[in-house]
Amino acid sequence: MAEGRAIVGRWLRAGRAGPYVLQAAIAALHSVATSPADTDWGRIVGLYDRLVAVAPSPVAALNRAIALGERDGPAAALSELDALAEALGGYHLLHAARGDALAALGRHEEAAAAFDRAIALTSNAAELELLHARRDAAANANAVLFGRCQRKR
Repeated sequence: MAEGRAIVGRWLRAGRAGPYVLQAAIAALHSVATSPADTDWGRIVGLYDRLVAVAPSPVAALNRAIALGERDGPAAALSELDALAEALGGYHLLHAARGDALAALGRHEEAAAAFDRAIALTSNAAELELLHARRDAAANANAVLFGRCQRKR
């Protein structure tokens, strides 16, 4: 792992950061964090900014929005997530992220509806189990909170 992080660091310092180097840098930051609270969300958002600039994709923008939510809170995430609705309306993870953001904002009925949409869009048993739990929590106003860690800026 250390060798991989060193290689990524050299590529970043050399200014040769294509999409794979940027993705590796994001993964490296996650790998050194011992918890979500220990994650450098500010750097991750910055790397996603660069990734979206060099290799624009709705999924990269989705991941950036989630990282932004961890750094700046659920309202910031929700604004960006909603902007992705047209591009990713059929992608269950968009709706799951919206559900988390809405629940954290206390908008539990909307959160439950977002989780219902995510549930309808996947058939993966493990994902369904998690999504049902989040949906039930939102419906009971005990939602799993988005941005539940102290954010590093």
